[in-house]
Amino acid sequence: MQQTITKSILLRVIFLKTGTLDSGLGSGPDICYPSEHEKLYGEIIKNGCIVSEYPPGTLPRNYTFPARNRLIAALSDEIVVIDAGAHSGTESTVRAAVKYGRRVESI
Repeated sequence: MQQTITKSILLRVIFLKTGTLDSGLGSGPDICYPSEHEKLYGEIIKNGCIVSEYPPGTLPRNYTFPARNRLIAALSDEIVVIDAGAHSGTESTVRAAVKYGRRVESI
């Protein structure tokens, strides 16, 4: 839960600073996950871009998130790792970022 709250706060700060925000999903573009991000999801739709490799109605599953992480790495100029749990998707995101020649930093 703490990681979700931290990520949500970080995304809101980026949105406030830049006026836009893009997001990759591990579900169909019509599914907001986790549901507590509904307000942020709506703001992104109005002012940014939602990207998903999955068709509408696709529910998030463990196997859908590596594709989302690859999208995030491909669409980013730089990846900044703030918190990485032992079994999080951060490792696959970092691997993809390195493969695509993106800069990777950690805090």
